[in-house]
Amino acid sequence: MVFSPEYNQRQGTGTAIRCEANVTSIEDLIEEAEELWKAESNGQDGRLSDSWGCVTLIVSDRFLEHADRSQRQQLLNDWAARVSSPRESSYGNLGFSERDREAAQGQVIADGRLRIPWPSLSSGEPLSLDLLLATATNPGVGANGALYPTAQQVADAWNRNGHVYYFRCNRLAGIHTADDEAIEKFLR
Repeated sequence: MVFSPEYNQRQGTGTAIRCEANVTSIEDLIEEAEELWKAESNGQDGRLSDSWGCVTLIVSDRFLEHADRSQRQQLLNDWAARVSSPRESSYGNLGFSERDREAAQGQVIADGRLRIPWPSLSSGEPLSLDLLLATATNPGVGANGALYPTAQQVADAWNRNGHVYYFRCNRLAGIHTADDEAIEKFLR
């Protein structure tokens, strides 16, 4: 699954899991983000990115509409500083398509924030959180920067790399893309 503003009308589904503790500081946010990255990257400590992806922040449209606006803005500023640090040299360098950049009206990941619409529940109601951490992966667009892989190409990659189990585990966990049914037909 990739986050693609270009394909906004072909949405997938996922699962949002609330942090065990409330995030009230940049240290709390970074700790949660590092734990997420450690789980996604097979144990890479102290990092938030690699060449294949990064932990991003998705911010509710109403995040700054609170009495503590200045503290919330500082949290966003501190996050941007953390992801632009030298140890994150590959942060956000993902190959989004030109159409993605047009749909996002600029960079898809800017200041550590993934610029996609705020998620909604299956009922259509907006997700009742302020912030979301998400792992954005390199979408691997075609040579012309405009085409995402076909269902056949995605399935071939899963088959070739021996990671079909990862695809199936995602489905069991409620993580689905608009192309899952087509992909499944090509898996071994």
